[in-house]
Amino acid sequence: MNLLTRLETESGEGIDADIVAFLHDAIAKRYPPTDDYGPKDRWQFWSEDEKHFLGNEAKWPIVPYTSSVDAALTLVGEGALYRLTKNKNGLFTATIQCGEVGPNFIYEEADAHTPQNAICIVALKVMEQ
Repeated sequence: MNLLTRLETESGEGIDADIVAFLHDAIAKRYPPTDDYGPKDRWQFWSEDEKHFLGNEAKWPIVPYTSSVDAALTLVGEGALYRLTKNKNGLFTATIQCGEVGPNFIYEEADAHTPQNAICIVALKVMEQ
C-alpha cells in the first residue's frame, strides 16, 4: 500500500518515518541496535535500492507529522494557500493551491480521518508534482 493511501487511515511514528523517508527519496527501516543499556529501536534510512545507508534519526529526525497539525503544516510550501474543513461524512478535507491561475497552477485536495493526515496527504501530492 502506498504512503498516500496509508495516510488516509494510519497515524503514528512508523508512518511519520515513512514521510521523512519520502522527503529524502529514501526507505525507512526500524532496527533494534543494542547498547550497554539493552535493546533500543532506531530508525535508519536507506537508498531506494536498499544498498546504501543514508543516515538515521540523528540526521533526519522523525517529525510527528501525523499527531501534530503544526508539524503537518511544515509540509505545506511557503506561499501556498491551504484550507481545512470537516465534510458531511466526518472526514477532514485539506486543500492546497499554489501559484497563479495558469499553466503552473496547482490545486490538490485530500480527505482523511484526522486533520493532520489530510494536510500530509495533500502536501505530499503537491510535492510529487
